[in-house]
Amino acid sequence: MVRHIVVWKTKDTTTKEDLQDLKRRSEALKEIPGVIEIEFEINPLEGSNSQICLNALYATKKDLDDYKVNPIHVEFGTHLRPLVSDRSAFDYNC
Repeated sequence: MVRHIVVWKTKDTTTKEDLQDLKRRSEALKEIPGVIEIEFEINPLEGSNSQICLNALYATKKDLDDYKVNPIHVEFGTHLRPLVSDRSAFDYNC
């Protein structure tokens, strides 16, 4: 199993409505083959230094690699990228 965690900092111009739209759009990511579980969170606790988190699980590294180039994921990224200023990722075998 492979765990894929990504966190983003949002731009100052990103609104709550923008985040709600991303949350809604993130539901499509669950349809990508190879995704075992996926969570997209936009409500961090106070003190968090990122505003968005994606936490996903895949059976294999190949499933994660296939996810990254899947058209659903690519489309999601076109809506996400204009709203964020920084990205950090951490992938590991579990």
